[in-house]
Amino acid sequence: MTAAERGEAMEKIMSGEATPLQTAAFLTALRLKGETTDEIFGAARLLRSKVRPVTHHQAMVFDNCGTGGDGSVTFNISTTAAIIIAACGVPVAKHGNRSVSSSCGSADILQQLGVELLLSPEQIGECIDEVGFGFLFAPNLHPAMKTVAPVRKELGFRTIFNLLGPLTNPASATHQLIGVFDSSYVERIAVAARRLGITRVMVVHNQKGVDEIATTGLNQICTAENGTCRSFQLDPQDHHFQLCSVGELRGGDACQSANITLSILRGEKGARRDTVILNVAVSLHLVGKADSIDTGIEIAADCVDSGLALIKLETFTALTRKLCHA
Repeated sequence: MTAAERGEAMEKIMSGEATPLQTAAFLTALRLKGETTDEIFGAARLLRSKVRPVTHHQAMVFDNCGTGGDGSVTFNISTTAAIIIAACGVPVAKHGNRSVSSSCGSADILQQLGVELLLSPEQIGECIDEVGFGFLFAPNLHPAMKTVAPVRKELGFRTIFNLLGPLTNPASATHQLIGVFDSSYVERIAVAARRLGITRVMVVHNQKGVDEIATTGLNQICTAENGTCRSFQLDPQDHHFQLCSVGELRGGDACQSANITLSILRGEKGARRDTVILNVAVSLHLVGKADSIDTGIEIAADCVDSGLALIKLETFTALTRKLCHA
């Protein structure tokens, strides 16, 4: 297919003009072929043009929305980390959805924790400005993504839309940590993000198949900024973390995942906390809040142990309820 033909097909899918069968066939064929950087960039640019934008007054905003679809059924690492990152003073616009191909998505866990999901773009912007954290529920802000959601759910496997979510933040995140389900997409997503104008992005994949930075082994990373990409590996042992198994990071349904997040925010030690702290540390270094990953680890641990991270969650939850029922 030519670029124009691919664009036309994606336009019909996002507008709802394509039938569910046509959508499923196209998404399946694209997955089997393997999405190229040009295809990812073109589809992301189209989806960004259809978003309901979230406006705020922050010069820098961070997001750690990943692709999902890795099949590892870990607890919600990125959402837990995002709360702590915000508590460390970094404005966070957490883009997310309900579960598509996993047991629990970021929206599922936040709703279980009492967060109101269906806020207007203006109210989400108010959350970012007032408490430094906003949740961007994809179906509420991406009409085009909502259109294709039933087909994605029925297919049950990841599609190009898993790749597009992290690249289409409605609050125009300037700095991002993006986990991908397969190492072959690390550089492709980094290049696409650079072409989309994201200031600084770090795309990651753990060698044990986890679409996050994890303490289960080496982490493959590609950083894109200032028009260039740099690839390297991050070994948790270099930062004094013990390696763990993927099984030690297992999650569960929304209730179980919410309890895991709460236990981490309340200071529980172990492999889950280690993985979250490492994610937070890398993110703080990415946005310039820490001059090194090791410094970021200290900041993150202090934030959790002082109770600030739990307070951030409680403050954010209370504001969403206030705005929803105003």
